[in-house]
Amino acid sequence: MRCIHPLLFLLCCGLGHAQEDRPNILFLLADDQRPDSIGALGNEHIETPSLDALVQGGFVFEANYCMGSRHGAVCAPSRAMLNSGRTLHRVKDNLEGVETLGQVLGAAGYSTFGTGKWHNGKEAFRRSFKQGRNIMFGGMSDHFRIPLVDMVAEGDSPGFGARRIGEGHSSELIADAAVSFLEDHSKSDRKQPFFCYVSFTAPHDPRDAPPQFLEPYQLDPPPLPDNFLPQYPWCYDLPTLTLRDEVLAAWPRTSETVRQQLAEYYGIITHLDAQVGRILEAGSRAAH
Repeated sequence: MRCIHPLLFLLCCGLGHAQEDRPNILFLLADDQRPDSIGALGNEHIETPSLDALVQGGFVFEANYCMGSRHGAVCAPSRAMLNSGRTLHRVKDNLEGVETLGQVLGAAGYSTFGTGKWHNGKEAFRRSFKQGRNIMFGGMSDHFRIPLVDMVAEGDSPGFGARRIGEGHSSELIADAAVSFLEDHSKSDRKQPFFCYVSFTAPHDPRDAPPQFLEPYQLDPPPLPDNFLPQYPWCYDLPTLTLRDEVLAAWPRTSETVRQQLAEYYGIITHLDAQVGRILEAGSRAAH
């Protein structure tokens, strides 16, 4: 299964330098974002100024492959591979028995922080980060009722506080936590480099964007690709009807329905882009 990922899916950018040999690292991860949903990568129908700036000021991986999964979703194994550097069949979804990226950087003297979606188990998160706020353990959630926990001190090892429902949109809450960490870090020890892991739950469905981000796309829905089909012709010849489907629309799908879904998708991505911009601004302030 081929999946070409833009830089958004794995963004490690140095924001200033705590020391010449240890740059600050900001790791941004989106959930279910296509590579053709960024303006700078050729999509003239979507507004993504923050991501465009990253593309134009950095580089993009254009020939990546998703190695697949052992179950219906590729989310957890993809995250396990990203956080371990191991291939699909050499790492478990819960990262059991492997050293994570956060552990390696923590051992190298980094201040490690995580926020957002973590689909690889609490124990692995605890090993990977010294600090964490607005963490969602699980696969998907209503963006306006996301279940969150914070990392708290429990003796010699960190634990997790009581579960609560976030007040606000998931992307904003996750960005809030990242911005808060970056601001706190800038006031403490600038000599210590940071590793800030920010894992959004957007644009995974349900595609709930605030109205001001959704309405422009609803007024002028994005066009369909030239290869649009209401239903792929081989669906009855292969066992694809039993594969995972989020059931976001009935089959066969009409052009009007899919254009509306694209409007919702683009709206939540533009909203995500605005939160990325907030984080980048905070990172720049923390580096100066």
